[in-house]
Amino acid sequence: MSPWEVDLAPAPSWVPLEEPRETPRVSPPSNLGPPPALSRLSRRMHDLILHGNRGEYESRSEADFAACLALFGADYEVAEVWAVMTDPANAISEKFFEKGSDGERYLALTIGRARAAAAASPRRWGRVYARGKGVVSLG
Repeated sequence: MSPWEVDLAPAPSWVPLEEPRETPRVSPPSNLGPPPALSRLSRRMHDLILHGNRGEYESRSEADFAACLALFGADYEVAEVWAVMTDPANAISEKFFEKGSDGERYLALTIGRARAAAAASPRRWGRVYARGKGVVSLG
C-alpha cells in the first residue's frame, strides 16, 4: 500500500511527497518497416548505432537511451526509432535481443523515456546529454 492510499497524518512541510509519475512507454508499431537511413545523425552517433557501445557510455542502457534521444532530436518518428533499435544489423540492438521476451518491454521504456525527454526540451536534450558524456552532438 502506498502513502497515498493510507490515511496517515500529513507529512511535515520539509518532506516533499509527490504522486508517483507514470513511466512513459511507447508501444511497438504494428507495422514496422525497414530501418531508415541514419544520414541525419552525427558520425559518432551513427557509429554508436552501427557498432554498439564501445566504452563511450558506462552502460548499454545509457548508450541505448542516447541513441534514441539523438534519433528523436534528428526528427525520426517513433516507428523509425523502433526499426533502428530492433535491427539486428545494428549492434545497438544487442541488449534488446539478449533480453528475449523482455526486450520489447525494455525498449518500450527506453524509447518512451527518450521521447518524453526530447519532447520536454526539443533539440536541447540530445546535445546536453551527449555533451555531458563527451560523446556526440547533434548540431
